[in-house]
Amino acid sequence: MSKLIIVGQQPPPYYGQSIMIQTLVKGLYKNFDVDFIPMRFSRQIKENGNFGFYKIFHMIILTFRILKRLKKHPNSTLYYPPAPPKKSTILRDWFILSFTRHASKKIIFHFHAYGFSDFFDKNLSYRFFKKPFMNPDVSIVMGLSCRKDAEFILSKKIYEIPCGIDISNFNQINHTKKISGRILFVGLHVESKGVLEILETAFELKKANLDFCIHTVGAWKDKKIKKEFFKRRANLRLENHVIYRGELLGKDLIKEYEEACIFFFPTFYEFETFGIVLIEAMASGLVIVASDWRGPSDVVKDEITGKICPVHDINHYALSLADLIVDNDKALSMGSKGKELANEKYTKDHFVKNMEKIFGEK
Repeated sequence: MSKLIIVGQQPPPYYGQSIMIQTLVKGLYKNFDVDFIPMRFSRQIKENGNFGFYKIFHMIILTFRILKRLKKHPNSTLYYPPAPPKKSTILRDWFILSFTRHASKKIIFHFHAYGFSDFFDKNLSYRFFKKPFMNPDVSIVMGLSCRKDAEFILSKKIYEIPCGIDISNFNQINHTKKISGRILFVGLHVESKGVLEILETAFELKKANLDFCIHTVGAWKDKKIKKEFFKRRANLRLENHVIYRGELLGKDLIKEYEEACIFFFPTFYEFETFGIVLIEAMASGLVIVASDWRGPSDVVKDEITGKICPVHDINHYALSLADLIVDNDKALSMGSKGKELANEKYTKDHFVKNMEKIFGEK
């Protein structure tokens, strides 16, 4: 079997791509000859996609490490996850791939972030930097809604492989109690994840005199949005209805899922491709209210495991949440079906087996 060289970042920080790389590397060692080369471009979630001089040094060192391994194993397959498409990260990936891709027998791109094609459509002066990305042997995307980037670079083969995680801890949660109105959001706290729209939705629920409380969990990426969030929360007098719980992991995070009744995910994040938190929510037995956006539109089954709402539609969000707060049986039924779907489709074993099929192709 030829060498499989995987390049990527593992936690910390904890976010979708790093978790999936970690899951992939651990899962493949049993049946594949894996050589893992770790990325270390971000030490904290707020550094993702931002410029740093230490990143230039790391980029050079990483490039030489990849090239050295490829020359040592000339028949190897190179797995590479293109970064979220910003000017700095496009240039970074261009540099690394320009010096390494030619040395691999086969290259596989795994798109954990969306927007590659849109970036080049909007930044015509960067067309020169497309070359090392073009015509990969395989491109992997998270779902049907995310195929555009893989098609844009003229991938020879495109596979839709959903994420999968260890859901055993979430599966132990049993939601059989009466709906209490506890709503949960977990994710990066940036505007395009919908954190300000959570407040607007909460205000509508408050006006309807519903008994509810929304907990938000995750790291702040933007200080300006953080300031705006708490200012707007105060102006709307929602301090008792919307509570920021911080960045939680392990048992503390599990507890939030256990005490919640509904998962709320109003994302319009520009790089969204999936949303691992959706798997966590389904595995926990939570019904989901989410936006009709890349990721949620692939994962959430409308009116079966949750409710899909038009993006930015505050009234639709509020009505959907209100319906589930009031109708306990519907919420529990949808949550139960979501748990079944998580176990059928979104476990780490399903993810690794699907990836093994691709890596095993000749």
